[in-house]
Amino acid sequence: MDRALPECLLGSLFNKRPEIEIENIKFHKIFYGMKNDPEHKELLKDIRFSGSLVNPYSEMLEEALFNLQFSGCLSRKNPDLVSYSTTEHFDISYQNLIRELPKDILGKLDKFSTDLLNKLS
Repeated sequence: MDRALPECLLGSLFNKRPEIEIENIKFHKIFYGMKNDPEHKELLKDIRFSGSLVNPYSEMLEEALFNLQFSGCLSRKNPDLVSYSTTEHFDISYQNLIRELPKDILGKLDKFSTDLLNKLS
């Protein structure tokens, strides 16, 4: 595998911080902005967005969040469905997701998740 799936992108985020509050509109705007950042452009090139520039939305990111929840890697913590935390299955699943990624992609994932966490704070 020579590219990072959306689940890898989100997994790298939760690998750094096991509990994260995600405000949906802000989350998609941040991702959209990072997609246009030259530093992350290559890593995020396959992530598609719809909607306006003011309110970008990625069904791919939503599906990736759902897939991580459905597989038992993430759980939602509050009634508003914005606080996610990892489960005991996360580490094994994340390692399986990134197992075949090249080292340069893993380095980009690490930088990306650090930058995304800073922007979410």
